[in-house]
Amino acid sequence: MLIKKTFLFSTISAIVLTLLACNSSSNEGDQQTKKQASEPKSSNTAQTVADTNNSQNNEELPEYLKNLQWVVEADVEKDLKAAVEKSDYSFLTLASRVPVVPGIDPNEAADLISRCGQKYIPGLGDVIFDDAHEKLHSKAMSYAKQYNKELLKYCKEASM
Repeated sequence: MLIKKTFLFSTISAIVLTLLACNSSSNEGDQQTKKQASEPKSSNTAQTVADTNNSQNNEELPEYLKNLQWVVEADVEKDLKAAVEKSDYSFLTLASRVPVVPGIDPNEAADLISRCGQKYIPGLGDVIFDDAHEKLHSKAMSYAKQYNKELLKYCKEASM
């Protein structure tokens, strides 16, 4: 009888803890949804990005666009040269559970990362907020693909 009561108590405790965890996750999701809903999603953002490309004042931009402004002036050749001079052969990767290395065969990615390292692409995530964000996101992915493809030979030479 005592074993049945202990089992019942353990089961009820596990259910209560699961419900509390689900409720907590749901509240965090609601807060994230509210935050995303408050972000501007109009086509005026694209004009704002275009305007700020010509000026140095990025304070008016939403945070998700500020985080990708580096790509506007990014230069693969110059950045790669600077990295190689510092012996930095780290691949640009997407922050995800499984390493995603743009421009590199997924079957080779884990091995290359273990040999040469990785650094996350600044400002990239899995949520696209509006057209301006999508354009910068796409440009950052193209930059990362080109950078990683050109970095590949330096990584292989350095790790031999």
